[in-house]
Amino acid sequence: MTRTMNQSDDVALSDDFTKGFINTEIETGEGFHYFESGNGKFSMWFPEGYKLEDVPSYVSKDSYESINLYKKAEDGVQKLIKMTYYIGNDPGQVEGNFSVLLNDYGFEDNYEEKDTDQTHIYSGNSFVELIENRAEPKAPTAEKPANQYFALIKDQHSDQHVKFSYEIHCEVNCSINSPEESSFFDTIIRNINFKE
Repeated sequence: MTRTMNQSDDVALSDDFTKGFINTEIETGEGFHYFESGNGKFSMWFPEGYKLEDVPSYVSKDSYESINLYKKAEDGVQKLIKMTYYIGNDPGQVEGNFSVLLNDYGFEDNYEEKDTDQTHIYSGNSFVELIENRAEPKAPTAEKPANQYFALIKDQHSDQHVKFSYEIHCEVNCSINSPEESSFFDTIIRNINFKE
């Protein structure tokens, strides 16, 4: 398997907390590691160059897990992934969590649906701008490309689901490679799988 960086230089493998979730024996696509959640309920492809925030941001319970991944700022760009795993008996929980994502990151209820062999995915993106200290999601344009991506990934055979957001924060004006960021986001959300 080819990697884009020397694995020993990757913070995901050198950070004591993060590497406890990584299994380097299982193959993934280039630029990713195999990650298994602390509660053992889901796995995903974990991006190289990212690390997990430790406690108190990390919370793991049998029916809930909250994790934040971040990439150290490069060229004035900070990248953050927020994920929350849920399973419960509340039939409205999936719809409620997706509604929160749409409210926080979506614009005009714009999203798309897609399926993998194991999951059903609701996803979208937006350009989020701070206006008077309030985040305002808008339609991305060539001049203002998407800087927020969101998804709800639901198991096709249970109520297990993950609420997922990917945020790109620029200190000043920065260049965002939309095709690259969109592909990165899509690769991660398509490779989140649930365990029985």
